[in-house]
Amino acid sequence: MMHSVLRTNNWNTGEEPSTIDVALGQDTNLPSSVDHVVRLKSTRDQTDIPRFPTHPSTWEYRPLFLRPSPNSSMKIRGVRNSSSTEYLKEYDLEHDSLPINSGNEQEGKCLVIDFTTSSFQGTALFRIKLQQNKSSESDGPNQDYYFAGRKRTFQAVIKGKFLLPIPISQCVTGQVFERPPAKLPPKFILHGAESLFKKLAPQLAIDLDGKRPKFLSPLASTAQTVVCDDANSEGIERDMREPDQADPKSLHQHLTKPCRPEKGTDTKARIKARKKAFDRNFARKDMGPKFDPSKEYTFEFFQHLVHFDDFSVDLGMAGRHKLGGVLNGQPLKCTAARYHKDDVDQLAFLWAFDIWHESLCVD
Repeated sequence: MMHSVLRTNNWNTGEEPSTIDVALGQDTNLPSSVDHVVRLKSTRDQTDIPRFPTHPSTWEYRPLFLRPSPNSSMKIRGVRNSSSTEYLKEYDLEHDSLPINSGNEQEGKCLVIDFTTSSFQGTALFRIKLQQNKSSESDGPNQDYYFAGRKRTFQAVIKGKFLLPIPISQCVTGQVFERPPAKLPPKFILHGAESLFKKLAPQLAIDLDGKRPKFLSPLASTAQTVVCDDANSEGIERDMREPDQADPKSLHQHLTKPCRPEKGTDTKARIKARKKAFDRNFARKDMGPKFDPSKEYTFEFFQHLVHFDDFSVDLGMAGRHKLGGVLNGQPLKCTAARYHKDDVDQLAFLWAFDIWHESLCVD
């Protein structure tokens, strides 16, 4: 089997690359009094750095490869059609990419991933826009194409149950890297990018100076849509709709003192109200509101800044910048985690997926 070399500029410079030291309790699908804890530290042992997947020429979804984040404690239970309960095949997670849907799938035929960690058990659906996937469209616009008429280039839907009551203010989502970037853009571009990202997520915490760069923001306010429902609710493929604040499906019902509804009843107003309420919840470190293990939660994430054909990020007036060299041989993440004892250097993952691009390696 062919393998590629990580594109990393500090591989032999004498710097200490960072890695993950995992303190694990017993692996179990049931709640445990011992959380799976990821303690962030640095080490000189380069063999601990997650290596690149197999050569891109073998990737089913080239130029992309999706897999669980190594050392996250997440286990893949199986892959299936969204309308079925039967798993399609056994996946070799070293050689096989988890499924990435193109947006052209018929209803019920999206491929979804069942997974579990010590704190969450659920299902993930990924849709990523690539130009090569538009070839199945007819001469005119394909009305069934998920990305038709939408600016977004990425959608992830996570649906499942928390296995124990976890304070909402302890849960975050974002990017956690194992070592510093290879080469950052000029500071004026970084400052512009930070301002842009903080407009989208006011509670976003950015650390680019440490050995473990990270971008983390509150899970409850960062997701574009959040729905809380009884178990076995509607399918994961459906178009998501932010519930009204008074609806039992709204996350607002978890607050002891719900905010007054924002003016207007449209979707944007409802989303704005939730984000404002749970940004405040996060800033206050309010330990009262908790995710309920008897409920099923659906989180929808989408974005339009990263273009996956050439693995670039569009920073508006600051231009479009390739990520392959900047990321120092590291993938992007789709992850959520819980702070352990309110220590930002310890994370217990709720879910963790790596999105690799072929530009991250050299032959």
